Amino acid sequence: MAAGNVDFRTCNYTTARDPRVILLEDMDQFEVQVFEAYHQRGFPRVVVNYAGLITAVSYEAKKLGINRDATPRAQDALKICRNLILIQQPQDADIKLKEASYKIRLAVDSVLQSLNPPPVFQYSSPDESYIDITAYIDSMEERYGYDNLVHQDLKYWENCSQEVRLIYGSLIGARIIKKILQATNYQSSIGIGCNKSIAKIGSALHKPGSITILAPTGLQQFAEFVKIEGISGLGGKLGDVIKHKFGVETMLDLQNVRHVRLAKTVTFNGNWIGYEKATVILNKAYGLCDDEVVPIKYASTATVSHQFYGHTFTRTQYMTEILELYVDKMLERLHFEKRNHNRTPTTLKFSIFLTNRNNIHAKLENVMWHEINNKGKMIDSFGYDNTSIIPQYWDKNAQVDKVQIVAKFADNPTQVYAVSAFSFMF
Repeated sequence: MAAGNVDFRTCNYTTARDPRVILLEDMDQFEVQVFEAYHQRGFPRVVVNYAGLITAVSYEAKKLGINRDATPRAQDALKICRNLILIQQPQDADIKLKEASYKIRLAVDSVLQSLNPPPVFQYSSPDESYIDITAYIDSMEERYGYDNLVHQDLKYWENCSQEVRLIYGSLIGARIIKKILQATNYQSSIGIGCNKSIAKIGSALHKPGSITILAPTGLQQFAEFVKIEGISGLGGKLGDVIKHKFGVETMLDLQNVRHVRLAKTVTFNGNWIGYEKATVILNKAYGLCDDEVVPIKYASTATVSHQFYGHTFTRTQYMTEILELYVDKMLERLHFEKRNHNRTPTTLKFSIFLTNRNNIHAKLENVMWHEINNKGKMIDSFGYDNTSIIPQYWDKNAQVDKVQIVAKFADNPTQVYAVSAFSFMF
């Protein structure tokens, strides 16, 4: 059944069947695992940045009521748990997370390449990825037959071939979890379903270190307790708007929202949700999702960023400190990409986000690896004085047109809100 053709008045769970077998591999408390010491495991712990803000929370700490919304600062969390372990976020946190993610991808890939045909792998974020093993399950059924594929204990599932296919997929999931643990010592969880939306819901239900299968025949049961924020795409502001507008809390509640009313709901940015997006949202409430698993091995962008909290800079001081800091981090990241992924960036964008939310961009086009491998040359390519950044050309040997600045600094010192420095498109 195509997602766009669902009649929400008559849709039932048995008709929402999909022959696909899709896994979502999701790392458990990823940032905590990467930065913690081994002896700290099992205790309540949080990751704290240099400003004292909590960036990640362990499951043990969450059980005590500690989370980034209710207790954004470490001092707030310590009031709840005096024995809370504070893990200091390292300065090269983004590099460490990328390196950990790379090791995880290698572990997953080693399992997938042993299957014939190899499943489709889609990188989603540093700590999660989708895997479509439908073709592999199909080939196993064709090669050995259904009776030989199914364990004797499962043969009483009469007319439940899709459920059995999902259960067989859990064997692949178990191999992936085991391989990741052996290669990195990190725990992970896997959700298995007939589409990406269901697999994502399953991956979060029984963390940590679990495999959760959500079969079509069980959609009615789990829809009653899956929270709105557990549905893909509704974990942020959009989900909050829908919950507040319609008073819904669960996936089952969302099914009772009329399509027309949802489409005309005004979102946080002042726009309507619209008919098409409302259709997608209600489809997911019924366990339907047409999104394909697209083969993507790595992220298409590499970003080095850093947060500043209330620091005030003059023009020259600001540019000098920012460029020195981010050129070092950027070069380290690019060496990692070249060494591990054998790829070089094609576009460089330098962005500064200020308290007034104005953006200042400098863009270098067709930047090649050997041209941005020199720290001094990169810094010199950005000219600046006390009032503005001056566009400058690179030397003729560099295959770069020019650096363009689309805005100027104000004359007075500016309080920096945040900086996302060098972002590359591959």
